[in-house]
Amino acid sequence: MVHKTQPEFTIGKGIVIREGTEICLLSAGTVLTVALGAADLLEKQGRSTRVVSFHTIKPLDTALLADTFKHFRVVGNHRGTQRPRWPRRSVAEWLTDQPNHSARLVKFGTRDEFLHLTCEQKKPAKHFGLTPEAIAAGIQRQLA
Repeated sequence: MVHKTQPEFTIGKGIVIREGTEICLLSAGTVLTVALGAADLLEKQGRSTRVVSFHTIKPLDTALLADTFKHFRVVGNHRGTQRPRWPRRSVAEWLTDQPNHSARLVKFGTRDEFLHLTCEQKKPAKHFGLTPEAIAAGIQRQLA
């Protein structure tokens, strides 16, 4: 559970879960809690981190993305273990058409490979670096 109260849900509009000023993590679905954990770790390291739930990808919230890439140094975008191209690909494709942005897009998540395991979600998440620790470390590397 990531919401303290029932959020206002609008198709095509992201929901800011946590405010921040330096880093923005875009996430969706079950990885949203992982993004919040990474934000907690980054905050402990003195990095102000916003977390946005992209609960719908089509239509894409281009106004929120434009604002994000204008005001943040690094934007982390995940690729989940169950929907390999969603939402990371949508954001990356949108970004290629934007002439002016100052943030660096950092991808996290599954590589283009078949996972030869039958297991619960935590094991593939660790394998592909979809843990709070791995995401926070990747963001810190980009900021260095």
